[in-house]
Amino acid sequence: MPQAAVMNMAGEEVTQVELDSRLFDVEPNIDLMHQAVLYVDNRRAQLRGYAKSRSEVVMSGAKVYRQKGLGRARHGDRAAATFVGGGRAHSPKRARARLRMPQKMRRKALACALTAQLRKGLVRFVDDLRPETLGTKGMRSGLEALRCSRGKTIAVVGPEEYYDDVLDKSCRNLPKFILRLAPHINVRDVLNADHIIMSQGALAQLACGEATGGEMDAD
Repeated sequence: MPQAAVMNMAGEEVTQVELDSRLFDVEPNIDLMHQAVLYVDNRRAQLRGYAKSRSEVVMSGAKVYRQKGLGRARHGDRAAATFVGGGRAHSPKRARARLRMPQKMRRKALACALTAQLRKGLVRFVDDLRPETLGTKGMRSGLEALRCSRGKTIAVVGPEEYYDDVLDKSCRNLPKFILRLAPHINVRDVLNADHIIMSQGALAQLACGEATGGEMDAD
């Protein structure tokens, strides 16, 4: 199993942790990760608008005016798209293609993404992310000590840290900082982050989710 250093919020190494090889020692599969990113984008996409077509507009079906003798264009009923109040041609129907991806493939893609980011040196492991005192300044100092103050940072924590008011209030005003509850992370979050911080509580949740077959990504 691969090992990694566990640091505190002062940037000091406190211990070593053995990483789950099913999550952090997988050969990256680029095609699988790309498919997982498309799946996440598809789940997050908003539905398009809806407009009535010619067949759905309730109007008189009578002919607007007679066919010949007026020197005007030939028209049928007023529900045609050329008239005000008529139906819309090729109207959106709030439909979208739903991509599907099995849960095992999503887990494997997440493991590939975590392994790739770990090998790039973008993953930091901490014993506890909660600061000693309430305040954005202290949280920013901790991120600087971990060398994660620049760029987009995603922090994955356990339930005790995620629902802690001190941590929540201390990091809510940090720009480009995202706090996530393990195991609810996805491939796009991992690949799009410049820095990834994981607490030991998050590692336990991720390992438990992998072992019990729970969801490991958020739609």
